[in-house]
Amino acid sequence: MPLLPSLGRAVGTIFRWTRLFGRSSIRGGRWAGRKVGAVRTKGAGGEVGMTRLLDLHAASYAGDILIAIGLAGTIFFGAPIGEARSGVAIYLLVTMIPFAVLAPVAGPLLDHFRHGRRYALATTMLGRAFLAWLMSDYIHGFGLYPAAFGVLALSRAYGVARSAAVPGCCPRAWACRRRPPAPACTA
Repeated sequence: MPLLPSLGRAVGTIFRWTRLFGRSSIRGGRWAGRKVGAVRTKGAGGEVGMTRLLDLHAASYAGDILIAIGLAGTIFFGAPIGEARSGVAIYLLVTMIPFAVLAPVAGPLLDHFRHGRRYALATTMLGRAFLAWLMSDYIHGFGLYPAAFGVLALSRAYGVARSAAVPGCCPRAWACRRRPPAPACTA
């Protein structure tokens, strides 16, 4: 009969340690959440709009990272090294074309509407989510490439729209810290 008391003690010890671990992880998660929230608010200068823009930017980068990881096995590392050079050149070309095409057009277009920057940010995020969903359907088909191009183009459009939206969200105290324009060189 010495087996039952030792088994009971072992089960009781395991239960106590599990409960202690669960409590400490919950408390640690709450503590980390409070600290991240405080740092996020401090980094945004206490401005609600800037905090929301920082959160949106974090979500955007998280989505970009997930898409890049998902494409890593299909497009980027699927070809032998000799054939990968042309693929890398095409990738660089594809990532630069949307930025070069969209940058001059996006600014005046966003200024034309009242909340144009918000609409542009929302449209690019929703479009990227939709194209990521399409990419999951056509992972081994030809539809993957146009969807990947669309995600890259909308990612660049998001960058342009975000750059246009940041000055409207910046706290007023940050305006004092900006450097004055450099004087023109006279020779």
